[in-house]
Amino acid sequence: MPRTAYHGVSELNIRVEADFERLAKALGLDVKRVGPTAELIARAGAREALAQATGEAVFSSISDLRSFRIFCLFTQGMTVDQAEDLVARVFQVPLATAKRLVDAALARYKIDLDAEIAALEKRVLDSAIWLKKAERWEMTIPPVLLVSILDRAQRSNQPDPMRAGTAYVWRFPDETYQAVRQASGLSSRNKP
Repeated sequence: MPRTAYHGVSELNIRVEADFERLAKALGLDVKRVGPTAELIARAGAREALAQATGEAVFSSISDLRSFRIFCLFTQGMTVDQAEDLVARVFQVPLATAKRLVDAALARYKIDLDAEIAALEKRVLDSAIWLKKAERWEMTIPPVLLVSILDRAQRSNQPDPMRAGTAYVWRFPDETYQAVRQASGLSSRNKP
């Protein structure tokens, strides 16, 4: 029997340790804190391999494959909040490219990821802060939610929200904010 098969466990441990060090370096993390991310990536990789082996996933382009890989990361526990940074580091692309890749994956696998998107929408709406001086709710809306939240605001027949300097920071009049919360299945929120 070859030595690697007989002593595979100890050699595997050395290899895993080296892989953890490389991953920690690539992600900019301390090697002691990379374990959960390594586990997430490993589970997503296993999901991808099984999908390809069973014919569930067949890719005609590298962009299809990347979208599916991002989908696999989501199915294994990556949150929308952490997606752009993690995708940028794992795929070794600029943050702007990672944002486009995540948005494309979320759009492509929207039905499968509805629960994650709904949870993000709740967090975004709950994170709004009341600006007493402006008499508006201010929140940062990620690109994946921008169209749906602004569409709900428009359908509410309430005053329009407005940008607050950047593309993703918006200010909503109270009645519009409450209407969007209601349309999203959330209870109204009192001004502080």
